[in-house]
Amino acid sequence: VALGGWGALLALALPIWIWLGIRERGALADRSAPMRPPSGRIASSPTAVAMTALFGMQSMHAYIQFGWLPQIYRDHGLSATYAGALQALVAGVGILGSLVMPTVAARSRSLTPYVVAFGALLVGGYLGLMLAPTTMPWLWAVLLGVSGFAFPLTIALITARTRDPGITAQLSGFVQPVGYLFAAVGPFAVGLIHQATGGWDVVLVILMLTAIPFIWAGLRVARPVYVDDELA
Repeated sequence: VALGGWGALLALALPIWIWLGIRERGALADRSAPMRPPSGRIASSPTAVAMTALFGMQSMHAYIQFGWLPQIYRDHGLSATYAGALQALVAGVGILGSLVMPTVAARSRSLTPYVVAFGALLVGGYLGLMLAPTTMPWLWAVLLGVSGFAFPLTIALITARTRDPGITAQLSGFVQPVGYLFAAVGPFAVGLIHQATGGWDVVLVILMLTAIPFIWAGLRVARPVYVDDELA
């Protein structure tokens, strides 16, 4: 029944996607300004590489949380219903970030405090899961959800850190496939480590340590630098 419900939603969305696709194709056909042809050098941009790293790590954490967070809570004694509600809380907080962060990226003078805060919240959420998973389980879910604001921030920066539409397309085509490929390894690796150690402490410590490259990549992306200039 649960899977069928998602299928019904997809059936409702399909006509809208078809209509949007036809409309977008017509808009592209009417484009008057030519886009810069692909250069194939997007990986030579330090900002593009850092953005890919940030995107990949945040996506990795999201996949791990979606796949394993309820199990972590259940292994510490919470019911399946409560664990599922906490997972929904993480996702719900993330939706708020998707609405807020594009505006933040466009209007903030500096994004450095945000990326540092997201890294700190990431550590705080996993630390809480390790030390007191059932004391305030909702708090750890909220902390992890807010740290996930880094995802819509990175998506917004794909356009904010480029000028030419062609460079924007190249950057998006580099950041997202490479980032998602990296992120897809996360849940599998967590499963292997959990099976090998028989618990969650090692997993959570490793996830906390990833906050170091997470913040490093975020600080690099926070600089007001255009990928176009780095490729020039």
